[in-house]
Amino acid sequence: MNEFMVLKMIVISALIGGLIGYFTNALAILMLFRPYCEKKIWGINIPFTPGMIPRDQPKLAKSIGEIVGKHLLSDEMINNALKDKGFESSVNDYISNKAGNYIPGEFLKKNVCLIIAPLVISSIKFIFPRVISKVDIPRIVESKIKSYEAKNLETLVYQVSKKHLRYITLLGGVIGFIIGIIQAILLLLMI
Repeated sequence: MNEFMVLKMIVISALIGGLIGYFTNALAILMLFRPYCEKKIWGINIPFTPGMIPRDQPKLAKSIGEIVGKHLLSDEMINNALKDKGFESSVNDYISNKAGNYIPGEFLKKNVCLIIAPLVISSIKFIFPRVISKVDIPRIVESKIKSYEAKNLETLVYQVSKKHLRYITLLGGVIGFIIGIIQAILLLLMI
């Protein structure tokens, strides 16, 4: 076999491998979401329908709800946020701005703010944790995610990770290309 034929075989094998890898990864990413509902032929379920995320959406919703409720918006996290100086500063600024709309005179406005702001801050610090502890955050998040249409969930995920999903697809092409080269070389060694 001449050098041109060897090179041609390696290039063709690499290109075919790259295309297979690229389209396989693109299809796998697409199949995370699609089809959105179960498909049947002559009453027999077609495998891998619906897509993984629509099929497991209730489980995902429950898991995300638990993560948000127990780790991201836990009672401890909320209490820590209420203790933060930024919180008090925000409340002071809000009251000061609102007081300016209703109370005439800078002196009166400043003194009213000095009296009202600490009362509002202490009331929020006392009442809010008690109220929020009664709110079932995991259930609310779970319910919201469950009610999300699969197509909207797909759009949301693509908005967040479009660049990374593109890299995964390209990586499939690169790996397929490399495997194609290795396969052609091994085949040539066997001839």
